[in-house]
Amino acid sequence: MGVTEKLTKPKLTVSPSETVWEGDDVTLSCKSESKQLEQTKLIYTFYREKEPRSQIILQENKILSIQQSHAGMYWCMVEAKERTAERKESDKVQVTVNESPMATLTPSNTYVYIGDRVKLDCKIDGSFTGWKYRWYKRDKKARDEHFEKFTENTYKFEAVTESDSGVYLCSAYKADSPHFSKNSSAVTVTVEGRTAKLEMKAERTDGKIFEGDQVSLQCQVTGNPVGWTYELYKTTDKNQYETKAESTFTISSASLSHRGEYWCKAVKGTLYFSSSPVPLQVSESPMATLTPSNPYVYIGDKVKLDCKIDGSFTGWKYRWYKRDKKARDEHFEKFTENTYKFEAVTRSDSGVYLCSAYKADSPHFSKNSSAVTVTVEGRTAKLEMKAERTDGKIFEGDQVSLQCQVIGNPVGWTYELYKTTDKNQYETKAESTFTISSASLSHRGEYWCKAVKGTLYFSSSPVPLQVSESPMATLTPSNPYVYIGDKVKLDCKIDGSFTGWKYRWYKRDKKARDEHFEKFTENTYKFEAVTRSDSGVYLCSAYKADSPHFSKNSSAVTVTVEENPKTEVKLNNEEKPIYMGDTVTLKCNTEGGFTGWNYYRWYKGDQTNMGNQIYSVNGQTHIFQLVAQSYKGSYRCKAYSYSSPRYSQISSPFTLAIKGEYETTWR
Repeated sequence: MGVTEKLTKPKLTVSPSETVWEGDDVTLSCKSESKQLEQTKLIYTFYREKEPRSQIILQENKILSIQQSHAGMYWCMVEAKERTAERKESDKVQVTVNESPMATLTPSNTYVYIGDRVKLDCKIDGSFTGWKYRWYKRDKKARDEHFEKFTENTYKFEAVTESDSGVYLCSAYKADSPHFSKNSSAVTVTVEGRTAKLEMKAERTDGKIFEGDQVSLQCQVTGNPVGWTYELYKTTDKNQYETKAESTFTISSASLSHRGEYWCKAVKGTLYFSSSPVPLQVSESPMATLTPSNPYVYIGDKVKLDCKIDGSFTGWKYRWYKRDKKARDEHFEKFTENTYKFEAVTRSDSGVYLCSAYKADSPHFSKNSSAVTVTVEGRTAKLEMKAERTDGKIFEGDQVSLQCQVIGNPVGWTYELYKTTDKNQYETKAESTFTISSASLSHRGEYWCKAVKGTLYFSSSPVPLQVSESPMATLTPSNPYVYIGDKVKLDCKIDGSFTGWKYRWYKRDKKARDEHFEKFTENTYKFEAVTRSDSGVYLCSAYKADSPHFSKNSSAVTVTVEENPKTEVKLNNEEKPIYMGDTVTLKCNTEGGFTGWNYYRWYKGDQTNMGNQIYSVNGQTHIFQLVAQSYKGSYRCKAYSYSSPRYSQISSPFTLAIKGEYETTWR
């Protein structure tokens, strides 16, 4: 039996495990049993992927701080030192080396300012615990210099300086596996310098600041500093104006005393930054101007107080003040409108008034207006009568104005007119003038008035109203007794010396009504030729635009129109027989003994037709010198006069008939 039979097949074991982490210490153990040979006489060779790792007598081979390059298939071989031909190999074992966990460095901010607090957080991949941390800063030669060994995973700069700018890394280590991490990627932290600036913030968009405005003075330091304190200074003051932890200083209600230059200082420990000075301009509040509708008024008047604020600002609400006996301006009304109204003032409303305004936005309030005095006087009432005529005389039909005059041109009053003989008021109206459009005798009497507004009233003394009767018209006809065809003239005369009359003419009808038949401007009405229908009772009156406006009607006058006198044609030689060639005389006689006719008209026709006028005859007689057959026919006559009666009735026909050649007869 050979030597090889004295060796058993070796077994390769990996400690602590076949899978390990970079940096771990790994032990490879090769074990073979030999009953005849001592272990010291055996040679162990370790292989990794066909390359001998080492050839030692010892059964163990240690790899300190294993790396990724150590990973692979391992096996071992055992043989006797003296007989190399006799050897045995173990089975292969895979050794896996895990990479160390990665460190990740996260700064709270990579771009910071002097004095800022910066925190570096180092996080290791995986769920391993027990780490301790190393912190590195890269120097100018790009070397990562270890500057801190710290157990916590966070490194803090309480207040960075410019020298803290740089490139940072971190890693971790611990006693058990995995023993260390990989370094984190490099992270750059930049520390900038700071500047301070004082910024003024006004309420208004145009930046203008008025008294009462809130003003913010913000000490702006670049980089959103944390943990700083701020100091505000006014250049005219030696000491600081205010110190606080917030960067904004607030003037809640600016006044003119706040005018000046301000600057600020931001402080953190021994660090500080100062701003340049900034001017603060505070404008005076706009002025209020109070304007009364009338500074001198009367009891019951409506008074309006207008409050106007300088400038074009809007949204004001208003306060109203009245000065008391101690010269204090007592606030008596808070009103949103710029006008305060007294609907009806009393004597107690006399006094000194002021106004001011306020609003939510800037400017928040105005200055008080100058004082304005409103004086309220008492009133008296007086009834004044106004006639149309300059002499003050009032006739029937005249318009009369009764004006209830109350001193002070009152507005919003009502007026009552009374007649002393009546218990009740005569009339009530909103206007002060009462008008009697057409005075009559019944309006005679005494009148007085009362002006009323609410519970206020003022009464006048009584005034007499005298109304004179209209002037009388007198109608005179040229002749009250006339004949048809006569010319008649009616004259209408008005009493007194009034002029400008126009006339009306009336005729009484069968029902005794005076019917107006003519409106004529002259005082004379003429009938150029009356007819029977013109008989009747006549009256006249007159009217005009000014006072007196009309007359009374005249007394009635009767005009009688009679039938004209009748005429008759007579044959002078009626008892004789008349022959051809005889002389015949026809005479036109008038009944009733009328004489003095100026001329006559003769007509020849037949019984039914008057025929044609005989122009050759105009006397009372119509003489035929030589009667001929052509003369037969019907004859009529009519008498005319230049005085009354103007003409007669036309006569009945007188017929001249011829019985033979030489003989004629009248019928």
